Amino acid sequence: MPPTPSATPTAQSPLPAPEARDRQEEDRCEINLGWACNNKCLFCTEQKRRETAAERGQLQAPEADLREEIRAFASRGKNHLTFLGGEPTLRRDFLALVRFARECGFCTLFLTTNGRMAATPGYLERLFDAGLTDICLSIHGPDPATHDGVTQSPGAFHQVSAAIQRLRALGRSFYVSSVLHRSLLPRMVDLARFLVAVAPRRIMWAFPRPAGGTLLRWEALVPRFTELAEPLARAFDLFDGFPGAVTVAHMPFCRMAGREAFVDEVYWQPGRRCIRARAMRDRDDSPDASAGEAAAVSAFNEVFDRFGNGKGQFPACAACRFNPVCEGVWVAYAFHHGHAEFTPVIGPPVTDVRSLRIPRNEQR
Repeated sequence: MPPTPSATPTAQSPLPAPEARDRQEEDRCEINLGWACNNKCLFCTEQKRRETAAERGQLQAPEADLREEIRAFASRGKNHLTFLGGEPTLRRDFLALVRFARECGFCTLFLTTNGRMAATPGYLERLFDAGLTDICLSIHGPDPATHDGVTQSPGAFHQVSAAIQRLRALGRSFYVSSVLHRSLLPRMVDLARFLVAVAPRRIMWAFPRPAGGTLLRWEALVPRFTELAEPLARAFDLFDGFPGAVTVAHMPFCRMAGREAFVDEVYWQPGRRCIRARAMRDRDDSPDASAGEAAAVSAFNEVFDRFGNGKGQFPACAACRFNPVCEGVWVAYAFHHGHAEFTPVIGPPVTDVRSLRIPRNEQR
């Protein structure tokens, strides 16, 4: 279950709530600028919210409200602000918001983006001049057919590729994130080769999150873990010589045997909590609270949700050495496919994920 709301939801507004995610060791916060996006990713977890907001003409959060929240975060001593969406760069006031955040005293200003606007000549230079310090580009395939196909946006691959080349020309480090969707399976090694060649500071891959568009298109989008095994192993053979950080999120440890140090959750800080600063929504309006997930939790009672995040373990997981630290698998995945793919790893129990960390992947 997500954190209990600290404010009463407003029935009329589907706008994203700017939020701070406190971490024990880092003063980070995140702010969502709106649901508008120039991609139409098939796996978008915010599809329902974006469609609802579009119907109401409320795709973007008001600038005044965003400035108020940025100021409030800064007054609490936060020094790392991440801009989220939708697609933040669609806002005409985005440069002004970046500049305002810098004036408020944030040391790190991080942008997650699909990279399309970043291909516009001079745009990246203006962003960094305004105070942006870090950027993460989403790329979901090594070629136009794969990337543009899943984002439903012709030309998107060439734009994000141009943004990467411009960042390299500017001497700027950058991050890359990718969703491991089904159509990527035959091209996963090619994506790994492409990323090694462009040399981001960090590569972040993730198993699809069962929400929004992913739930609507489950069979077409979500691969089985057994299907991922061979292409993922071949991709990691390429990553072995890569100096940057590489992690994969939402992968149970038993499916990453021998590469447990590359499970993204190993590097999350303890004591995380989520504080949403604006009007809150009921759980039923959360992408984690779809009817499909509710049915899965109810029907598949072999799985128990231990961490309250929509993931669960099977009874056999109690014998696994990673049981104390593993979040398990998405409950929705277990509902669809059962437990045959998951075998306990025998050995001394791992009680602290920090024992699994390697310096290379601590480049957060």
